[in-house]
Amino acid sequence: MAATAEPEEWVRGEHSEDEDDGVQQVPLESEPHVTNHAKTVAVFKRLMADDKFADLVLVVGPTKQRMAAHKFVLMTRSTVLRSMLSGEWRETKAGEISLPEDSPEVWKELLAHAYTSKWSNAPSLLLDVKDYADRYGFGDLADDCGERISAMLSGEPENVMTMAAKAVAMANPVIRDLAFSSAFLNTATALRSEGILRLDRDALLTFVSDPRCATDEVDVFRAVVRWGLNQMAIAHAEGKGPSPIGRSKEDLEAAYSFLSHDIPGRAEAQEKCVGGGELEFEPAARGSSLAREARRRGKAFIPPHEMHSADVPDDASFLSLTDAQMAGLGPKLRAMRLRAKDTLQHSVVQTAEPADLREVLGEVLDAVRFPLIDAAGLAADVGPSGLLAPEQLVELYCHQMVPFSEAWARKTVAGFSNEPRAPVAKLLTISLWGAGGASGKHSGGAAGGAGGYIRVHYKLLPDDRLSVYVGEGGLADNSDSVMTSAAWPNGGKGGYNYKTGSGGGSSLVTSELHDGKVLVGAGGGGGGTAAHSWSSGGGGGGGCKDGKMGQGGHGQMRTAEALRIGSDGGGNGGKDDSNGSGSAGESSHGAGGLSGSSTNANGGDGGEAFVLESAGVVLLSKINATSAGAVACDESGKSAGGGGGPGDCKRGSHGLVIIENSASGKRLKFEFSEKEPAVVCFEDL
Repeated sequence: MAATAEPEEWVRGEHSEDEDDGVQQVPLESEPHVTNHAKTVAVFKRLMADDKFADLVLVVGPTKQRMAAHKFVLMTRSTVLRSMLSGEWRETKAGEISLPEDSPEVWKELLAHAYTSKWSNAPSLLLDVKDYADRYGFGDLADDCGERISAMLSGEPENVMTMAAKAVAMANPVIRDLAFSSAFLNTATALRSEGILRLDRDALLTFVSDPRCATDEVDVFRAVVRWGLNQMAIAHAEGKGPSPIGRSKEDLEAAYSFLSHDIPGRAEAQEKCVGGGELEFEPAARGSSLAREARRRGKAFIPPHEMHSADVPDDASFLSLTDAQMAGLGPKLRAMRLRAKDTLQHSVVQTAEPADLREVLGEVLDAVRFPLIDAAGLAADVGPSGLLAPEQLVELYCHQMVPFSEAWARKTVAGFSNEPRAPVAKLLTISLWGAGGASGKHSGGAAGGAGGYIRVHYKLLPDDRLSVYVGEGGLADNSDSVMTSAAWPNGGKGGYNYKTGSGGGSSLVTSELHDGKVLVGAGGGGGGTAAHSWSSGGGGGGGCKDGKMGQGGHGQMRTAEALRIGSDGGGNGGKDDSNGSGSAGESSHGAGGLSGSSTNANGGDGGEAFVLESAGVVLLSKINATSAGAVACDESGKSAGGGGGPGDCKRGSHGLVIIENSASGKRLKFEFSEKEPAVVCFEDL
């Protein structure tokens, strides 16, 4: 006999004292858009909360917390409980299962999933829930946890350290190492996460000692101090240690007493260090040496050996320099001291007593690579903490003055490793401008549209290779019987009936690691029309979509409508004089080309921008072009990819791509020169 279903608007639900059968029909007409699955979940959620008809009790943990449940639910969800409850087990007869060593918190999650297929997904419970699900045969939950673990390991650095800490507590080195490897893909975020505070000292030492723990070294130091202060706070709350109290400004000044000796005035320091030129005392950018910071600001960096003739051996200890040698280094060192003192005046540092914090940190403090921290970081963070001796700080400051070739040759400075870390991934900032479209024929030829601008972050892995395509500016070339040339790599052609401009090419970057897909693309501008009746439509700007490099459509010439339609983000070509409305092309990311006087032909549409979020590309900013004017970067003010014209066959400007290593500041600039993509490898940045 076929089973019959209850009417969809009625379900069996909460118990009513007024009904003998204990069943109340609950209308769901107030939720007409709820799916049948959601309705079922709602029913079982109510069932879980109603213990009147529960026929099983779980007694969990040392506190013997009692949790009511229904055998039929657990038997359908757990293979272990199905076997236990369907046989001649003592638990079956007693209707009670004792689990004295289990966690009530975890069992609440198991029951929630058993009834509703949902649980809290708390990172701190993930490994425990996975362990229990495997142990008790909750297969669906185990699969869900496995997927959640994979997701965290592949792209959640803020949560992955919590998983690592849990793996350490569970003595699971495999998961710990997987979590650490994932964290090294975004070390800075992992170091700032709350999860790092849950590591024990040995695990933290393992993490910060690893060469892959690559970020600004001052962030490593801050994370280590934060962990130490948290450990002290926990111990103090348990009555086992001193409080991590803050020290006064006077104490910090005293810790920096060595800075107060023999410091010249600002004018004297400028005169002696840079020959009367300007010497800036603001903190340098994090992660930059003084020399690199000077280059970034466009200033000359004068090494110590060019300032004075003191000859200091590469392996000399700065604490054992002669008076003559220290005098030779004096002006620059005094200037750096002044910079440190100025920085200190504006810093507010709260930390524990140094001796107490050093005892808590132990070997972890020695794992910080202090020589990699710049002068500003030493002044603002390391010095005020009091964790290093003044002699160590002096030696670290002096190390900042050594030329690059000598500085990198040193293995240790002040007893700390000077070995550069080896990042698992390099965070790149990629800025792209699409190329502009060309104008049409005759002196009144309408202007082409400008290319759009986009800026993103992308983590480059060692085994990845990027291909960089810089869009070519649109053209209005060739004879009156041949369509204009297509701008590389994907601009649409302009028509030859009273010649119109071709669309500008898209600028884009593809990744070999992601099967050649487009990571990010900036749309090219559309081509403008001729200033004459019978004009063709303007060519469409190049664009990208769904990881593909699209193609701009060609300007219409009373025929071949199919060729006018752009593909995969490429702009459509404009309609010709017979079919158009005399309007500008649509502006997507690249701007649409304009329509000239005396014609109904339309300008070509601009191309679309694209970001491959599935590859971890993060959009920072995007500016759509709206005219022929080149779009300026919102950060640097740099512009590129302006539209050609107005005027007779004016070519569009080429696009531009700039890729910068966000940590080191190393920058690669790509301009259009030939119709070939440039290749960028991990070592290039």
